[in-house]
Amino acid sequence: MPKKTSPDTELTQICVPTKKIYLETPLPSASPLPGGTQGGVEIVLRPFKQRHFASAIAIINKYFDQFNSVRENYVGQRKAILDRYEDEATRNLALAELDGAFNEGMEIAKAILGSGGEGIGEDIKAIVEMSIYKATQITTVDGATERTPVEPELDDLTWGECLVLLGSTVGLNMDFFAQNSQAMNLMQVMQNEPTPSDKPKAGEKLSAV
Repeated sequence: MPKKTSPDTELTQICVPTKKIYLETPLPSASPLPGGTQGGVEIVLRPFKQRHFASAIAIINKYFDQFNSVRENYVGQRKAILDRYEDEATRNLALAELDGAFNEGMEIAKAILGSGGEGIGEDIKAIVEMSIYKATQITTVDGATERTPVEPELDDLTWGECLVLLGSTVGLNMDFFAQNSQAMNLMQVMQNEPTPSDKPKAGEKLSAV
C-alpha cells in the first residue's frame, strides 16, 4: 500500500501557462516562392522569468496610473450595475456580460499605448520580449508546411500587432500571479522554514518529516 504523503512534505505545484499568438507577417524573402507561398510567425508567450522581475516591475511602476485607471474603470462599471438593477437575476446577468466583455490585459495595453509617455515604444518592446518563449516562422508552399525558429522583429510590427502582443503579455502575467498567489505566499514559506533550534548539529542526520 503506497505511503500517504504528509501535507507538509507535498511539493507545491505551480501552474505556468503559455499563450500562442499568430502574426500574419510577410516573409523576409522579397521574391515569392513558386506554387504560391503563405507564411506567418507563431509566437509563444510565457510569464516573466525571475531575471526579468526588476526590469518588469520598473516598467509597471512607470505606468501605474494606467494600470490603476483600468481597475478603477472596471470597479466603476460594476458599481453602476449594482446601483441600477434591483432585481438579482437582471443584476447578475449584467455583471456576467461585463465580465465577459472586459479583457483587463487588453484594456491596460490600450491605456499604456494611449499614455504617450516618453520611451513608450522601448518599454512596450522590452516587456513583450521578456515574455517571448519562442517564435517560429511557418511557411506553407504547395500544401507543405515548414517550421523554422526565428527572432521576431518587434520593430516591424503594426500598432494592432503591438496591442495584441502587449495585451496578451500583460494578461498572461496577471493571470499567472493570480492563479499562483497562494502557492507563492512568502509568509507561508517563511513559516515552514526551520527555526535555529530546529537545525541539526554538525554530523547529525536530518530526520524525515
